[in-house]
Amino acid sequence: MDRKVEKKFWEGVRFLGAAPDECWIWGRGKSGNGYGELMQDGLKLLAHRVSAEIHFGENPGLDVLHSCDVKLCCNPAHLRYGNPSENMRDKLERHGGKTLTVQMVKTIRAMAKSGVKHYPLAKMFGISYPYLWRILTWQSWPTVDY
Repeated sequence: MDRKVEKKFWEGVRFLGAAPDECWIWGRGKSGNGYGELMQDGLKLLAHRVSAEIHFGENPGLDVLHSCDVKLCCNPAHLRYGNPSENMRDKLERHGGKTLTVQMVKTIRAMAKSGVKHYPLAKMFGISYPYLWRILTWQSWPTVDY
């Protein structure tokens, strides 16, 4: 991994908590489909892929899968290499049609608490503002704590 890329990566990561299982949220640019993005020498790099290469070594040409389903997450504890069919199977098995997972709700609440504006937060997770508000006011997902 290029040292300049690695330096840019660490400058862009926001740690939401001290626990190792918390999402590390990419706090800079985003791609059109919501993934963290950084630029290096005119190339667009996806932050979760950069994180995987830093922590696991060079990507052997596979997808980088998120166990937390948070597109801006770069925590290597939430990432692994896998092929496209594993990626799709993984998504279906984990939340079988549900819009959000428990980890995503925890991340939404933590990001809102840390000052992320609500409308961009709703867009980031692909949910409506009213649904986001119900999550933040504990009307939806009331049993999920931070």
